[in-house]
Amino acid sequence: LFGCFTGLSYIDIKTLTPEHFETDGAGRIWIKKRRVKTGVLSRIPLLPIAKMILDKYKGGDKLLPIQDALTAMSKVDTDLKIVEIADRRFPKQTPIPVKKIKEELQKIYDTLGISKRAKATDMEQWYDTNTMSRKIEGKTVSCMTIIRSRFIRSNF
Repeated sequence: LFGCFTGLSYIDIKTLTPEHFETDGAGRIWIKKRRVKTGVLSRIPLLPIAKMILDKYKGGDKLLPIQDALTAMSKVDTDLKIVEIADRRFPKQTPIPVKKIKEELQKIYDTLGISKRAKATDMEQWYDTNTMSRKIEGKTVSCMTIIRSRFIRSNF
C-alpha cells in the first residue's frame, strides 16, 4: 500500500531507511533515494497517508514490515498443507468439540514441523467456522463447525 502512495517498487521500499527522508524549508518531508533497479535518484514527496502508514509501524526494527516473496510463498505452501491434512481429518458441517480440534491440529503442526501451540481458533484463518455449545454425554461442550475452506485450489 505504501508503494501506491509513493510510486516506489517493492525492492525500493524494502531498502528504505530513515536516511532517505529529508525535510525541506517549508516543512514538507521528501524521500530522496536512488532506485535499486536503475540507480536513478528519485525525490518523492511523502504524502500524508504514506506518512500515516510509516507512523503506524514506527518503533520496529524496519521502517515497514516487508515480507520476502519466498517467505510469503512458503507460508502459503504451509497453509495449503495444513488445509489438505485438515480436510481429511475434520468433517464439514458437523459440530466438532474444540478439544478434539486442538488435539488434531497439534498433530498436524507436529507432522509439518511447526513449533506452535495449536488453538482451535487457528482454524479461522483457513476455514469459515461457527462456534456453539452442544450437550455431549450430558456435558455442555464448546464445539466448532467447519463450513468451508477459505482456499481455492486448482489442479493446474
